[in-house]
Amino acid sequence: MALHCTILLLISVFFSEALSLKCYVCMDLTCAETVNTCEFQCGSMTTTTYGGGFQQSYSMKTCADPYSCITGSMNFGLSRVTINSQCCSTDLCNSNNAPELPHRPTNGKTCFTCDEKGGCSKILPCEGDENQCFTLKVDVNGKTETQKGCSSKLFCGSYAARANVSRLSGSNDMNCCEGSLCNSAQSMKGFFFPLIFLISLFI
Repeated sequence: MALHCTILLLISVFFSEALSLKCYVCMDLTCAETVNTCEFQCGSMTTTTYGGGFQQSYSMKTCADPYSCITGSMNFGLSRVTINSQCCSTDLCNSNNAPELPHRPTNGKTCFTCDEKGGCSKILPCEGDENQCFTLKVDVNGKTETQKGCSSKLFCGSYAARANVSRLSGSNDMNCCEGSLCNSAQSMKGFFFPLIFLISLFI
């Protein structure tokens, strides 16, 4: 009985400490920091988008669950989005922003991508851990648009990613495949993919 009570006491102490982890939270572009109590970990994430000759980064700090420490990229040809996150488990340990994910060399894999004229037969070299090809359909201003390109497996295999595709685009039509040029070259109109989609996957 005494052993049982001791175990319960240790569990209660552990969870009381886990639930009292203090983390910086910053969810807006001005990044005005506040402190929240978090259950699992503190996290910081930087999302960077490249396209049309420009680069823009967005950083955030928040509570993080065990599945939120993610790093990867989606390359649409006309644009590319990278996500880099860092997680830690001591009070206020997420004071610094996660760095931008650096450019990584091509990995020998290729996928079809869509150009600004609406054709989807252009061949795109994949970078880093972009080891899958994707085809994604989204609703933009009432019209169905298609994106093709290279992706880290993280985005293809995530249930959260597919759920957010459904929520944001009204469609579950996101397909990934392995093997170079496996995402077919069917001609469809391309569109610059909104950054908010990838940010929302892990908020």
